[in-house]
Amino acid sequence: MKIVCLGWGSLIWDPRDLKIKKGGWKEDGPRLPIELNRISTDKRITLVIDKDTGTEVNVLWTLMSVDDLPDAKESLRIREGTTLKNIHSVSKLQSSKSLTDIQLIVFEWLKSTDYDCAIWTGLSYKNNEGEEKSMTYEYIKNHLSSLTCIEAKLAERYIRKTAKQIRTKYRDRLEAELGWTPIEQ
Repeated sequence: MKIVCLGWGSLIWDPRDLKIKKGGWKEDGPRLPIELNRISTDKRITLVIDKDTGTEVNVLWTLMSVDDLPDAKESLRIREGTTLKNIHSVSKLQSSKSLTDIQLIVFEWLKSTDYDCAIWTGLSYKNNEGEEKSMTYEYIKNHLSSLTCIEAKLAERYIRKTAKQIRTKYRDRLEAELGWTPIEQ
């Protein structure tokens, strides 16, 4: 089974021990609604799939070095430090009738490839209070201004190292206002 992993954030530039083949990340993945709308445990603002305020962008993808779906999902789960519930997948063999909106987008893209399955991290948005709700740009700016110097450097690094093609409304505004332009990889 040929399995691809989809990515749009730090997974691209920091895969760690994720079981992927050499050859890098391809830029022609499915178009998903992505936005900087999650506060991580280290207080960075990170990218998530956001059907409400996200900008549709082509996410990146790479081929997994394992051909077993549970192994591939476990590898991504470990890399992301999350639960299996947050590792989403879709297979060409599934019926499109039972798929979520996001799964259907990935399913349609997958049908145009030679690959059998796709996996991705499906974390929801989360604010400072741990609530799963979308944040406004003003909320994010206030959060960033409250960070310590070290936390702010981590937040800046995440945004600047994100692939150039992941252009979102919040990222564009942060670049314009804070000068956090992309760092060449």
